[in-house]
Amino acid sequence: MDTISQRHFDSDWVGSEVVVFPLTKRYTFWLACRLFINIDDPNHVAKFADPFGILAAGIFSIPIDFPGTPFRRVIKASEFIRKELLAIIKQRKVGLGDGKASLTRDILSHMLVTSDENY
Repeated sequence: MDTISQRHFDSDWVGSEVVVFPLTKRYTFWLACRLFINIDDPNHVAKFADPFGILAAGIFSIPIDFPGTPFRRVIKASEFIRKELLAIIKQRKVGLGDGKASLTRDILSHMLVTSDENY
């Protein structure tokens, strides 16, 4: 968390005008990516941030599935997010099976190795 904070402050807060809301939103999303799926590369996080922004902006849109509507953009963004997350999950399963991925680095790894006794 400290490393991400330092990178965020160095890249976005030093030497430029500080607009707090977008910067804290970006920082929070970066931390969430790190904690949930162990992604801390700024380029990879940015690749996820735009579709999540579209999803958040259009979540309460009128459900009309026509080209150009906010709802259509939400559908496309959710498809992209789902595809990317499934690729990360598959890669992580392989890494955990081979012993290359750490069990305690993020929530995704923990969820993949923890089983529910009721099922």
